[in-house]
Order: sequence, then structure tokens, then C-alpha cells
Amino acid sequence: MVLVLYLIYAFIALFGCSQIKEGLNPKNLVRESFYLNNFYVLIDETFWQEGLQMQVVVNNPPDLFDPNGRESFNKMREEFEDTQFTMKKNATMIWLDAFETKIIEDESNFNISLPKTSEEWYERVKEWLITAGGRRLWELDMVWDKQNESSNHLKAFRFQVGLKNVSEII
Repeated sequence: MVLVLYLIYAFIALFGCSQIKEGLNPKNLVRESFYLNNFYVLIDETFWQEGLQMQVVVNNPPDLFDPNGRESFNKMREEFEDTQFTMKKNATMIWLDAFETKIIEDESNFNISLPKTSEEWYERVKEWLITAGGRRLWELDMVWDKQNESSNHLKAFRFQVGLKNVSEII
């Protein structure tokens, strides 16, 4: 008799384990009469569809001035941007795009030549962070080599990719 009860218990436990689904949706965790229920329903209908940001950290990035390094980085970036859960290139926030826009504007508006070497390019990035308003937005996203103050070696940086349809993976 004990063995039969144990087998029934084990069967029910295994069946229950097979029914578990990954993820928690907050709107399913509160009663409909609870005041936050309307908020969770609204978030589920809007925010989870589009609006979240994923941060991507790039450690030991390639030389972004070098065309081969830039191409390598752009391929990696496109792989993040081109998924069913991302909002493509338009929702990516990265300092590199803002900096490139700035140096092109400087060339056309102020006749300041484009950087000709990697060293000059990274020096202009540092200047841009300090003088052109990039500091507040991007400075904390970048880690420079601190061993040598004159070094323009970028050790790491991060960027954000816009997400969509997050509720499908929760």
C-alpha cells in the first residue's frame, strides 16, 4: 500500500515538474482587484513589446580606426542588432556613431581634417569626450588604459541595443 501511494506521489510530482514554464509575468502574480494590476497590464501591452535596452560590453576591442578592425566590430554589432528580439540599428545607442557624426560635422563646418592615424583618432575621441558634450553620455561607457597616461588604448566599452517582444522570452 505504501509503495502504491509513493508511486502515485512520484507520478504526480513528475507530471507537475513537466508542466513548469520558465519566466514570471508580474501581471499574473497579483489579483485582478489589486491596484497595480492595471499598471502591469499596461506594461505588458506596451513596454515589454518595445523599450527595454540590453547593454553589450566589448572587451579588448579591435582598433576602430583600422578598416579591418571596424569591419570586424560592425559584423559583431550587426549580429546583436539583427535578431527577432532587437529593434535593429535604429535603436542602438553607441558612442562611436555620435563621435563619427561629430568629426564629419567638424570637417564640413570648420574645415578640420579627419584623423589620419589611429593615435590621432583616439586622441580626438578623448577630446570629444571632454569638450564636445560627449562626456556625460559616453564617458562612463568607456575604459581607457590607465597604465600609461599618454596611451590612447581603449580597453573596453559598452553600447545598448533596443529590445522588442521581450514578453515572448520571459
